[in-house]
Amino acid sequence: MPVGTSLTNPLYSRGKVLVLRNGQSDKNKWYDEEVNFLDNYRKLFGADPGKVQGIGILTSSDSTKSVAAADYDDLVLLP
Repeated sequence: MPVGTSLTNPLYSRGKVLVLRNGQSDKNKWYDEEVNFLDNYRKLFGADPGKVQGIGILTSSDSTKSVAAADYDDLVLLP
């Protein structure tokens, strides 16, 4: 899927997906990602969030019927 694509998770209707990288990225390189959770929430849900109960980070190909793999390291949340 193209970077920037957003969609509703087909397995969990309350879940939203925002594509940050796709198969076109260099698979042998580590990337730093910086996202604004509040802005993304507003974009995906059209409202301000309530009390945050958790943050999920997912690599999945269920919606695209392809193969996906990823490693995550050194996650930092800033106020």
